[in-house]
Order: sequence, then C-alpha cells, then structure tokens
Amino acid sequence: MRRFETLTDFIRQTDGQFRIFDMGRRVSKLSADTFQKVENGHIPYPLPFLHQAWIGVLLWNPKQQDQNVVWFLKLPLDEQGYLVQAARDDFLARLLENLMNNQG
Repeated sequence: MRRFETLTDFIRQTDGQFRIFDMGRRVSKLSADTFQKVENGHIPYPLPFLHQAWIGVLLWNPKQQDQNVVWFLKLPLDEQGYLVQAARDDFLARLLENLMNNQG
C-alpha cells in the first residue's frame, strides 16, 4: 500500500468525495485547500478550541451509497495553533494498518 503524507492525500486517493468541517465551537465548513495548508504546516488551524482541532470528515461515494463514512477527529495543536504532525501521522498510520489488516 502506498505511503501517504497527509490525510488529504489519503482521502483524495479514494474513489469518493469528501467534505471537512470544524466541529469546535460551532459546525462550519473547512475548504479542502485550507485543511491541506493546515496539514502541511503552512497556516495555523483557523478555528482552534481548547488547543485542539475538532474535525469532522464526511466521506461518500455516489456509486456506493450504503458505504458513507463520518470521522470525528480531535487533533492537538501546538502553542502557535499549528497541527501537531506526530498526532496526525499516528492516526494515519493506524488507519492504513487497519485497512491492510481488513484486506486480507
């Protein structure tokens, strides 16, 4: 299985579509471009809550309507509001390991 650097990379390789939401103080849409900039460390997380990025990811494939997925993620931010890369990388590694184990 291919090595992915970010959640955005992983999500974009699926056959489905996705939408990302901030779930901190209120539910609001985050653009894929903004989230990718956050993941790459180019900008701080725009709507931090309690030093965390509270994120909802909705994944769906119009061809497989019974296989929609919602992830609720709480990822730590550093003192400047940037995503802690190690926490994101750990989640991504566990996700990929889980997928490999389920394939066979």
